[in-house]
Amino acid sequence: MASGAPSVSQSAPKPAPAPAAQPKPASQPKPASDPKASAQPKATTTPKDSFQAKGPGQATTPKADAKPTPTSTPSADPKATTTPKADAKPSTQSQPATQQKAQEQKQEKPAQQDAFDAVNKPVSQVAKTVKTGSTLTNLAAKAVGGSNTPVTRTAGSVGAVANAVQLPGKVNTAQKDIRAAVSDPTKQNIDKAIGSGASATSGVIGTAKDGLTAAGNIQNYRNVRNAAEVAAKAVPGTTEAAAKAASKAVSQAAIDGASRQVTRALGREVAGDAGKLAANAARAAAKGGAGTLAKAAGRFAPGANVAIAALDVANAYSTFNDKDASNWKKGAAGITALGSIASATNIPVVSQIGAGISTVSSLIGSFL
Repeated sequence: MASGAPSVSQSAPKPAPAPAAQPKPASQPKPASDPKASAQPKATTTPKDSFQAKGPGQATTPKADAKPTPTSTPSADPKATTTPKADAKPSTQSQPATQQKAQEQKQEKPAQQDAFDAVNKPVSQVAKTVKTGSTLTNLAAKAVGGSNTPVTRTAGSVGAVANAVQLPGKVNTAQKDIRAAVSDPTKQNIDKAIGSGASATSGVIGTAKDGLTAAGNIQNYRNVRNAAEVAAKAVPGTTEAAAKAASKAVSQAAIDGASRQVTRALGREVAGDAGKLAANAARAAAKGGAGTLAKAAGRFAPGANVAIAALDVANAYSTFNDKDASNWKKGAAGITALGSIASATNIPVVSQIGAGISTVSSLIGSFL
């Protein structure tokens, strides 16, 4: 073989180097799964009949109708079990017993108040009518026969009782209005409380004045008559009946200020000499001064009339500011106040006329 021919080993090309293995990309972190989805537990075991065998390279797929067991899946909405129903109400049994009792009493009070008002209103109107009649009768009797006559004593006693009958209703209304003004001090509530409070106070003062006046007149009459009866009994042979008849005949004349001749003549007609002595004793007792109750009534009456006039003015103010009061009721309240002011002057004719007007207008206002 010629030496210039190349050898096989030299002419054969060298095999290319194998490519370097590429590094696998780093696995990216999986995104955080939904909290609701992560809350669902994954099935750790799968029933054998829920999969079908596949060929090589095919993934095993569960059946489409495969569902997790109901016990392993929590509710999708975690608030569903904690949110109360919209119409759920707190149980009344959970409230304290004292709270329940207070609520029951609040519910009972309006019903009790309505029942009281239903009974009290007609009773008060009747008593007011009786009081008006007794006052007018008393004024007329005073103008004709004097301040201490059988008619005035009877009318004064009836008037005092009629005033007392009206007091519970007036006091109850005042308490209710004052409580309302304290809890809700609006102008309307305050004005209403002023009126009802003035009316109740005026009723108390009027009852005391009428009661003292009637009691004082009765006491004076009894003192004069007792003195006449004792004097008649001092005459020998005078019977009990004759002494009482003589004292009755002369006592009223002595109180009315009749002369000695008139009084003694009345006594003689009934009991002779015993009647004369009874007349003298009666006149002496009548001049001796009023009794304790009559003196108290005399001191109390002028101030009471002034106080009643001021309270009637306050009541008129309340009525004028009451949006529910009619014009007639407001007018009656104003006339009542003016009549009370005239009565408080103690001027002989003006006082009596003012008292009569005030009494009548007050009665009319109670029906409006």
